[in-house]
Amino acid sequence: MIAIIGVIVTVTTKAINSTSFDAKLYDLDLYDLEQQDMVEKEELNQKIVNLMLKMEDLSNPPFYHMCIFQDHGYGNNRVINYDRILYLSSYRCDDANIDLSSGLFTAGFPGTYTVTYSLRARIYWRSRIYLRKNKTQINESRLESYNQRDHYEIVQGTFLS
Repeated sequence: MIAIIGVIVTVTTKAINSTSFDAKLYDLDLYDLEQQDMVEKEELNQKIVNLMLKMEDLSNPPFYHMCIFQDHGYGNNRVINYDRILYLSSYRCDDANIDLSSGLFTAGFPGTYTVTYSLRARIYWRSRIYLRKNKTQINESRLESYNQRDHYEIVQGTFLS
């Protein structure tokens, strides 16, 4: 009878150990699922933040409005420099800049820009202005003026880039 009790005790012990092992596996599975849920929640939160930033861009798009002035310019094939900025207003284009001495404008935000420019010519002058993008002349942007003696001619052009 002692041998049978020993067998029963051994079987009972194994049954308890097996249940304990299954419980630990179950706990590990729950832990893994919780970790996976946390990762998924973080990914969803990041997607929400990105969507909110995109909505902000659509609601309040960046802009850069500037009016610059040059009183006169002489010479062929030269870059127009400017005397001063008459008006400047911008939003979220902190990296935008105009170098008045070189006429070089640096866009502060990717996108489409509209450039409007004008000139006044006098005393038999033929005047041509071209815009440049990344130091390359844009032939389609040519603004040309020719006038008669003792007359002024004022012309204006617009270009999208």
